[in-house]
Amino acid sequence: MLAATKQRYDLFVKFFAAGMFKNATQAAIDAKYSKATARAIACRLLANVYIKAKIAKLKAELAEKLGVTAERVIGEMVKVGFTNMEDFTQDSDDGLTLKDLAGIGRDNMAAVESIKITTTTERDGKGKPTRTHRTTQFKLYSKLNALDSLGKHLGIFEKDNVQRALRLNLG
Repeated sequence: MLAATKQRYDLFVKFFAAGMFKNATQAAIDAKYSKATARAIACRLLANVYIKAKIAKLKAELAEKLGVTAERVIGEMVKVGFTNMEDFTQDSDDGLTLKDLAGIGRDNMAAVESIKITTTTERDGKGKPTRTHRTTQFKLYSKLNALDSLGKHLGIFEKDNVQRALRLNLG
């Protein structure tokens, strides 16, 4: 490979990585390839063995630096997918109430997308506070998305598709 070609490939990889490996067309433009043909060039570059290897190496280095492993990612999907609102609520005289968040474990808290606490005060005719209400809005990340991703990773749906295909062929 010519040194100039390698330099240009490296420049493309640098820009592609800077864009979080999402926009190859823009990376090609940034690497001074023609805007008019950037999409086609980006597609060709992504198929290049040298570039594939450089991208794989950068991704592996990034994952190692950040401590991202398949086990950790799957573990987070499991936390979201199998956490239940009952882990956060309890029955009380006032009905269903939120448990003390200090007592909820880190694993369950990983499934929480947001908590919004609103306090309102009722006042009498003279503007004096008479009663305070506290409302807590609590939202978990999507179980469906987490379980779908987990199922795809584990190949659960592929097995189901094979079984479905077998039934279609027999029936």
